[in-house]
Amino acid sequence: MTITRTLDVQGLSIKVAKIKTFGNTYHTLVEYNDDNHFIIPNLYYTGKYTCNNDGLQDIDHIAIAVQDLNKYCSNYESGLCFYMSHKETVETQKSGMNSVVMNSKNDSIKFVFVEGINGKAMSQISQFLYHNAGEGVQHLAFSSFDILRDISTYKAKGLDFLSAPTGYYSSFSSTLKMYFKKILEDLKTYQILVDRDEKGYLLQIFTRPIQTKPTLFLEIIQRDGSKGFGRNNILALFKSIESQIKQ
Repeated sequence: MTITRTLDVQGLSIKVAKIKTFGNTYHTLVEYNDDNHFIIPNLYYTGKYTCNNDGLQDIDHIAIAVQDLNKYCSNYESGLCFYMSHKETVETQKSGMNSVVMNSKNDSIKFVFVEGINGKAMSQISQFLYHNAGEGVQHLAFSSFDILRDISTYKAKGLDFLSAPTGYYSSFSSTLKMYFKKILEDLKTYQILVDRDEKGYLLQIFTRPIQTKPTLFLEIIQRDGSKGFGRNNILALFKSIESQIKQ
């Protein structure tokens, strides 16, 4: 469903459209004016943000728990000109999920759609759908320039992160151990997960659910060339959640 209307703001006509998508979520589209920026009531344009490499930088991706991946892949591809950049399946003995990453044409927006695997004794996606009373955002991933510094800061402020599974760091390949030799002990201290793909490496850590229900959580990610989403880290996350959160 699409709702389109025109707003009269500060003498300018601004076209906005709302598109209903997963759960009770709407995407709001705003048409740019001739000045190549838009004005929305109660929001003011302050110029381009200058990154100083201090703290979290941007939203890397948004993960969304749904019941039917194919439906949303098709809708975002045909309706918003997104394209599929990744597709994979992750399974443990108890749980599992299928995931598809849909990117906007300029890659500035990445939606990771995830669905549970039928037949598993427990699916964390199904658990989310139950406690959230429907489809919705499972986690927000924020990019970091210096994840060790940022995690140290947020731990000191009381943000609660999941721990790596037992034996996680001892299972590192010789390549990973060599690449992260200088900070390996720090990675262990802060329980930061590591993965690699053909493009490079990435570091990730996940919070516990930030609400009373086991639904929304946060991810902090630092990329060193990697374009992936840490399949092995997601597997480690599943194992960690299964061992640390009462079902």
